[in-house]
Order: sequence, then structure tokens, then C-alpha cells
Amino acid sequence: TKGPLGGAIPASSTRRRPAWGLPQMPPVAVPKAKSLEDFMHGMQHGLHGGPALPSLRGSLGSIGRITDINRTGTCKDDLDKHCSGVAPGNGRLAHCLHQTNKAAKARKEKMQTTAACTTEVANFFHAAAKNEGPASVLPGRSPTVASALRNMSRTKLFNIDPVEGFQAACRDDAKSLCPQAHIGTPLMLCLKFKKSQLSEPCRNRVFQVQKHESEDWMMDIPLKTACEEDILRIPACKRRGPAGSHKACLQAHRTELSEKCRAGLFGREQEDAEDIRLNVDLFTACKAEVSAVCSDKTFGEARILRCLWEHTVNPRQGTFSEACKTKVRATVGHSLADYRLDFRVRSRCKTDIDRLCAEERDRVDKLSISELFGSHQAEHQNPLGGGFEAGASGEVLRCLKSKMGELSGTSGCKSEIMHVVKVQAVQPKADPMLARHCKSDIARYCPAVKQEQLHLCLRKSLGKLEESCKKVEILQGSLEAKAVTLKPLLLNACKSAVSMFCKDVPVGEAQVLECLHDHMEEVTFPARCKDYVEHDLEANNHDYRLKYGISEHCKADMSTLCKDEMVEGGGKVLMCLRDNVAKVKDTACKSSVIRFARQGASNIMLAPKVYNACITDVQTFCADVPPGAGRVHACLMEHKEKLSASCARAEFKTQVVMGTDIRTDPKAMAACGPAIKKLCADVQMGNGRVWKCLQDAKPGAEEMSEACAAVVKSHTRLQHSEFHMNPGMSAFCEPEAKKLCSVEMEKANRKDFLSHGSVITCLLENLEKVENPACKASLRRKAGQRVSEVQNDPAAKSACEGDVQKFCQEAKQHGGAGNVQMCLQAKLAQLSMPCRSKQKFYMAMASKDIRTNPEMAKACAAAQKRFCEEVGKGEGRMIYCLLDHMHHPEMEASCREKLLAETEKRAKSISFNPGVMKNCKKDLEAFKSQGLCTTHFPFTGDDGKELDCLTTNIDKVTEPMCNKSLTDVLRLQSADIRAKPGMQAACKQDIDTLCPGVSPGGARLQSCLRNHLKEIKDPECKVMVNEVIRHDKSSFKVNFMVRTHCKKERQTFCREATPAQSQVMECLALHVNETGFGVDCQKALDGSHVKSTLLKDKVAVQLENLQRYIMKNRGVIEKWGGVLLGCVVAVVALLAFGISYWVLQQRFKKVGYTVEVPSAMD
Repeated sequence: TKGPLGGAIPASSTRRRPAWGLPQMPPVAVPKAKSLEDFMHGMQHGLHGGPALPSLRGSLGSIGRITDINRTGTCKDDLDKHCSGVAPGNGRLAHCLHQTNKAAKARKEKMQTTAACTTEVANFFHAAAKNEGPASVLPGRSPTVASALRNMSRTKLFNIDPVEGFQAACRDDAKSLCPQAHIGTPLMLCLKFKKSQLSEPCRNRVFQVQKHESEDWMMDIPLKTACEEDILRIPACKRRGPAGSHKACLQAHRTELSEKCRAGLFGREQEDAEDIRLNVDLFTACKAEVSAVCSDKTFGEARILRCLWEHTVNPRQGTFSEACKTKVRATVGHSLADYRLDFRVRSRCKTDIDRLCAEERDRVDKLSISELFGSHQAEHQNPLGGGFEAGASGEVLRCLKSKMGELSGTSGCKSEIMHVVKVQAVQPKADPMLARHCKSDIARYCPAVKQEQLHLCLRKSLGKLEESCKKVEILQGSLEAKAVTLKPLLLNACKSAVSMFCKDVPVGEAQVLECLHDHMEEVTFPARCKDYVEHDLEANNHDYRLKYGISEHCKADMSTLCKDEMVEGGGKVLMCLRDNVAKVKDTACKSSVIRFARQGASNIMLAPKVYNACITDVQTFCADVPPGAGRVHACLMEHKEKLSASCARAEFKTQVVMGTDIRTDPKAMAACGPAIKKLCADVQMGNGRVWKCLQDAKPGAEEMSEACAAVVKSHTRLQHSEFHMNPGMSAFCEPEAKKLCSVEMEKANRKDFLSHGSVITCLLENLEKVENPACKASLRRKAGQRVSEVQNDPAAKSACEGDVQKFCQEAKQHGGAGNVQMCLQAKLAQLSMPCRSKQKFYMAMASKDIRTNPEMAKACAAAQKRFCEEVGKGEGRMIYCLLDHMHHPEMEASCREKLLAETEKRAKSISFNPGVMKNCKKDLEAFKSQGLCTTHFPFTGDDGKELDCLTTNIDKVTEPMCNKSLTDVLRLQSADIRAKPGMQAACKQDIDTLCPGVSPGGARLQSCLRNHLKEIKDPECKVMVNEVIRHDKSSFKVNFMVRTHCKKERQTFCREATPAQSQVMECLALHVNETGFGVDCQKALDGSHVKSTLLKDKVAVQLENLQRYIMKNRGVIEKWGGVLLGCVVAVVALLAFGISYWVLQQRFKKVGYTVEVPSAMD
């Protein structure tokens, strides 16, 4: 790039970036300057990007003429007094008087020179600055610029030193850095432009010149030339004021300035941006603040202005005046109107601008002031910066912001653009792009909003903004989201919170912000910080690009899970990720999505899509409920069946997410955090696993607080009310549900809280038809939860409300759901039909499979391993095995208690005996049709009647599996009186009289009643005792006392006998008197009436067979008469007795058999 004189100069000094701080002018065709004469001609006529300088004819003609003020003129007395030893020439006298007054001013004393002398000194410097002198110096001569330059001494840079010692300090720098600009104003402009390259002495002198120019506008030749007419035209600016007042006035009346003056002021502001002392109006207003809060900062490179701005956001008590704050905000805000007005950006980002934003820079640099900032009629300056609604400013800064990730860290550019983001976060209108593109949206949605809240206001309406405004907001918001330091107002409000919760958290990558989000629901979290954080989230949760963690870490998951939503927009992407959180693969992404979901679950306003869908419902049902802590969601759930369709669907999805991952439920995490650490530390988060762990915890466990138990209970009920609220089960069972429960699935798929758990109920009713093992296992858990608390079934809860009110109010008030359950089951016969039906269904389920009976499973965990380890759990096998060992000495008391309740329950109805229910339907129907099920026992409804019918007629059962199931029932009845339907009630008085103090288990009561059989008064009791005796005599497998006390004898004497057809019992009876036969076994046989009645029963059988023969041959009998009948009967009886006795003796006379291990049924 060639300079004005054809020599090489830095690219940044070409016209697209006005050299040496000059303002830009409209592009014009300028012939290439080939010499200093051409350059000076261009400067004189304004052809190099700035206003024309004053005519150089007079100034050049005066070179060498004006060297100092008149020693004997107006200032004689003042010179004699203050500068008597100073030699005149090169402005030394003028400088002496100037320094005298300056020192007095610093001491806050009055001026030391007379008013007339002060004016003469000022006029001298003004003339010297312009190199002007009396027109008579060179009378009659009109030298050209070239001849004047040729005649000038090349050793003098200026006719008069601008500041004392300037030429001596800067001569070498001028020769080396500005060889083409030898003298005067052009040289000064060059030295200013290359200030950073100057030697320290020269740089100090140049700064003093700049300071003089900033204090006195007439010393600033480019500004004076551009704005003299405007100053004279504007009354407020015409008046003389303190230092820097004229420039401040021009800035205050910016909209009234001419195009030429605006350009000049733009150039002056570029120069002032380096050091606050060059902005005299600002520096004067903030001197106290500079000393108070920025004393550790050195002047230059805009450090003091940066420091002051930081403290306007977080001022120390009493250190910041409102005047200073206003001026600092206005200055900083205006500096962001164009990259050239921000010294730190233009100096540190030069390389990045050339590399990344050259197109934007070239376009902007070609614009005139009106094109850049808009015409003065369209420009409405905001006192806090910005207001450039017209024009095209801000493009380079926008480009740098949009390419933040590519900026150089070593040059400091990235740090400067982050500061730009920070300033624009506090002063949104300092962003010209926002001022232009969001003007109508601001008027529409945020007309009365304070500037500091403007970004939040616009983002809350992000979906409604014009596309250009939305892009501006998303760019700014996405950058703010990277670090808490880019949200200065929030950081200021949250300093104590950061210190309390996040002091060791790194600042970058939004980590402190995320830390605040994670702790904001804690009791000790500062309220002011929480308010700021919630408002920030409410605004930024409208678009995934405003969420650093999600936008940074979720790119791959978004492309996989949310392709369609990515096309539609940001808010839908957030909801898509939330609803698919279980499928998110990236760990960091999942963490961010969970955090977002938790925020919306805590405060519905932080879930904009949900809130918008539910705003009417919230106003209708929850108007008085304050947001936060999940209160609004809880309120909506209390009215879930009344919600509008859109709100119900949105709330349903929210509840599903909370059920999938407990971390998204802030209320649950607050209540159950300690319990999770103690009970579920090894459980992987997600897919409902931690909820399952808490649900499976022992009721009343000391690790689980009451608050946590209440949360878990509420969640459990919700899961039972909706199929899709169960992440594991819904995945495993959906195909089964579609096949078995299509009608119910149609309701559940609406996801509107109106299916009332019907799919789960249907699947439980068809559990035996379910084929998927995982589905079946999930359903068993659900069955177990409903068994423990039937009110987990919404239909059962509704069906039993009246019964609870009628029968179990006291249990409800004092014992909770478990006692209510026990109360309802105890009153089973009195319940309403719908409630009884539900209760019986779940009572039956509890008896079918120990996995559906969690309380028994927990109480009998050790017993299962000890007695039934090889027994299957399904079809009631495990529970029956435990019942069969209920009276074993090693059985735990807690397990025995549960088994006793099961025993009593099974005596109430055939429904609670799964084997009988499954295997005896055919025989039961046959017995009913034959009239065998009539009974004189006072059963209520079907309680025990059908079971009693089957056991009474077991010898008539045709189905082998039914016989086996009934034998199992009889075994229990032999061991415990409470297992036989109605027996305990029928025998109560006789027990009290004949067997006081005898415990019922272990066949003790049965034995006692047998021993007092003749004394039993209640006929029903006696019939039942006899029936038990009959069954006990018929089978070794049934008889509890015999199978318990005769194990050794069976192995010794009867190991070849099979349990069927009473063979073992017969064998034992025949060997009862033999050596080695135990006393306990003898007593057991005696108590069962086996020995005394066995042979009689055999004769009775033979007689019965004879009777059948007679009935069959009735004609013969009638012919021979009654005489023959008696003879035949006598003979047959004797033969039968003899034969039977001989057969039994032959069959059981041997000993020494091998051991036969009885089966579980023995």
C-alpha cells in the first residue's frame, strides 16, 4: 500500500482506516500524491478523508517570524514576575506563563496572570498551532507550498514547539517514522498515528499535545476546522466554558451537527479513546472515582475507562457519583458504535479483523459518516450509548463476536470481544445491530423496560421477534452463556452465592453458571441471586443456542434425536432433548439436558413451552401459587383431570421425564438426596432405576425420611395411574399391551392423565398370557405395589373411598395406607361389591406369587433360602413351601407372622388358593351340579364354602392336579386350625373351655380338640374336628403330627410304602408295638385315631363292596330270602378280616429298606 507521497506506510493507515485519527469522508477520486506538495494540497482541500485544513499560505509565510509572545507587551508584568529568567524564543515565554497558571490551578488557586495576558497566551498558542502569523510578514509574496518548504529549515519540525521540548524529543522519531511528513500538522498526525512506536520522551510530548488539544478545541486544528461554524451556530456551544467543554457540547448536540463536524468529531473520539485524560469532560467528572477505585491502574490503552465501567456495574458503597456513572456508560456505549472508537479492539484485533472480517471492514471503511451512522435526523442518541437505529455501524464488531471461537488468544482480541459482550449485556443499545434490527420489537414487546433488562425481555419473546432481531439476540445470548463473567449484573448479585457454593469452580465454559443453577433450590441460597438466576433462565430457556452446555455438547445427539426440531427452531430442540433424555449418549450433553429439565420442573416459567401451553390453566387453578420448588406443577397435577388438552399433554411429558431420571425432579432430589446416597449409591441413574430403588426400600427404613417417603409414595401412585409413566415397563410391555389391552392402550396413548391405570390393570388381569419375561417381571412389581397398597390402583381407590370412610376411618388417621389396607381386608365380607372385588383381586395376586407380595418376600427372605431354595417362585409354589414350614422351630417370627395372615386369608375363599383355583374348576363345577356343595356351616357369601366343598369331597375328585392341590390345603388344615374355613370361629367356645392357653399352630389345638372330642359341645366344631381326623387318617402326607414325628419310623418300617391310599399310615399302625418304634410317633398315631380304627375301616370297606354286589344282584337275594343274607354277611366278614390281616402281615413284616426322601408335598 502506498502512502500520500508514494512511500510505503502501514496498511492500517490507508483510506479505509483513516490515518492518524482523522474522520472518514465520502469516497472521492483522489489522484495519487507524488510529493509532499501534493499531500499538503490534498490536506488543504480535504481530499484525504478529512476536512480541509486552513490555508497554508499564511502559516508557511510566517515560519521563522512568530517565535514567542511579546516581552514588552500585555504580559510584561506577568513575565517579569514569573518568567524573568526565561529567554524568549521558540515559545519559551508562552510556555512559562502557561505552566505557571497550570500549577496554580493544580493548587486550586486563582490564575496567576492577568486576564489580558491569559488571552494573549491562548491566542499565541492558537496561532502557533496553525502556524499563522501577521500577513505583513512577507508583503507582496505568494510563495507556493513547494517553495515555502524548500526555504524552511529542515531542522525545525514546528515553527513553535507545541509543548516545551517537543522538537528535541521527537526529531529522531520524525525522521525515522514520518520521513514524508516533515513539518506542522501533517507531522503531528503521523506521530500520533505511530504513537506506540515512538520513543518514551517523544511519546510523552505527543500526549501533552493531545491533552492540550482535548482541553482547548482551538488547538485541535482538524476539529476546529471541521466544527468552527457549528460551534458558532449552536448557542450552548458558543459560550466559553471550562477545559474540554466545547467538545463535550458538540457531543451533546451530535444530532444537530453538520456532516463535516460529525466527521471531525468522529476522528477526535478515535484519538481520545486511548486515554481517559483526553476526554476532559469525562475525566473531570470522574476524578474522584479514578482515585478511589482505579488508582492501581496506569493511564493509557483505555485501562482507566475499562476499570471505571467495571465499577459502574458493581460500585463500592459511596464511591460512584451518578454523574460519573452516566458519563462512563455513555462513553463506553458510544465506543461500541464502531470498532475504531474502541482503542483496545482496534489495536488488539487488527490481525483478526484482517483475517476474519476483512469484508465487513472494507465495506464499513468506505462509508461516509451519514452512511455509517445514519443522517443526523435519523440518529437518536441514547445517553447510555447506542441509539444508531439508522446506518450500518457495528458490522465489524458483530463479525468478531460471531467468530469468537476463531479469535486469537495471544493478541488479546478474544478478551476484548468478551468485554464487548459484557458491556452489551448491561447496555444492549450499545449494540448498533440491536438498535437497528430490534427497534420495532422493542417498541412492541418491551416499550417500558429498563435497558439493563432489555435482553431478557426480548428473549422471553424470542419466538415472536423478527428474524433479524432474533439473530442479534441469539448471538449475544449464546456468548453471554459461555461464562458468568459475561453476565455482570447476575455476577454482581450472586457474589455471595458463588463464594458459598462455587468458589472452587473454574470460571470458563459456563461452569459457575451451572453450579449456581444446581444449587439455586437450596435453602441457604441467597434470595437476590436466585431471583436474578431465575429471570436469566426464564429468558434463555427459549432456545438451545442460549444454553452453552447444550449448544456445545449436544450437537451429535441433536442431529440424531431432533432432526425435525432442528429445522423448526431452538425451543423445540430443547424440549426434544428433554423428552429423549434417556436416549442421549454424550455424558456432558445428558448432564446439561437434565439440568434444563430440572429447571423447568422446579419453576414452570423456566420451561417456556410448558408454561405457554398451560398459562390459562395456571391462571385458572393455580393463580395464587408462587412459581418455584415444583409448586405450580404440583398444583396442576392436583387438577390433572381438568386440564386443557394442550396443558395435559405438556404436563404429562414433564412428569414422564421426572419419572425417567430422578435428577430432573428437584423436589425428589431435595427430599431424597440423603436416602439415595445411602440406599442407592450403586444404582445407575436414568431409566427410572433410582425411583425403583427407593420404592423397593424397606418401609420405614431409617435412611429414608418422611418427606422422601411421601415423595416416593406420590410418584408410585402416579406411575400406577398411567402406563407411559413407567419407563421400563412401558418399553417392555407395549407390544403385549397392544395385543391384550388394545382399548385401554388407545386411552393411554392420549397421554392426558385420563387412562386411570387401566392398561396396567388389564395386563395384571392377563398376566398369565404375557410372554415377555421382562414385561412379566415389571408387572409383578406393579402387582406387589398394589398388593401392599390397593389404592395405588386408581380404580380401586375410587371404588373403596366410601368403604374407607365407613369402616376404616380410624386406621386412615392413625395407621396410614398399610393399616387401611389391613382394615379393608378384615372387613372383606362387608365391603361394597366394587371395593370387595378389587380387594379380592389383589389379595389373590398376593397369594399366587411371592414376588407380588413384597412384604412377605422381605420378611421371609431368610426362610426362602433355608427351606425353599430349590422351589420355584411362581404359581404359589414358594408361598406354599413357606406355609408348609411355618411351624418349624427355625422359622423367623416376622415371617411366621406373615404366613399366619396368609393362612387365615386362604381359609376365607377359594380365590386365595392359587393351586385349587387353577386345577379344580372342573371338579368344583361337577360337585355344584351334583348338589355336593351344600353345607350347614354359616359361611358368608362364597367365603370358604367352595373350598370346604372340595376338601370334603376330595375322594371324589377326578383331576389328579386338583387332588394334589387339595392335599396341600389339607396339610395346612392338619397343622393349624386357622387354615380350615370357619373352624376357628366354630370352635372358639370349646377351645376356651377345653384348651385354654394352647397355641393354635403346630397342630396343637387340633390335638387338644381330638383328645376332648367327646366333650366338644358345639356340633359344628365336632363335625369339623372329625373331618380333620378323617383326612389325617387317610394320608401320611396330610397328617401334620405323623409326618412331623414319624419320619424315622417311616424310613425304618415303611420305606417301600407309597404315601397314596394310606399305605404309610397302615404300615405305621401295624408296627406301632415293635421294638424301635418311637414314643412321639406312637402318640401322633394315637392322636390321629389311626390304630384303633384302621381295621374297622377295612371291614367297612368290604361291607360296602358287598352291599354294592347285593344291589347289583337284587333278584337272587329276593328269591332266597333273608336267611341266606345273614349267613353270607357273616362269612364274608370273617373271610375279609382274615385275608386282610394276613396280607398286611406279609406286606410289612420286613425291615432294613433303603431310605426314601419324601417330596416337598410329604
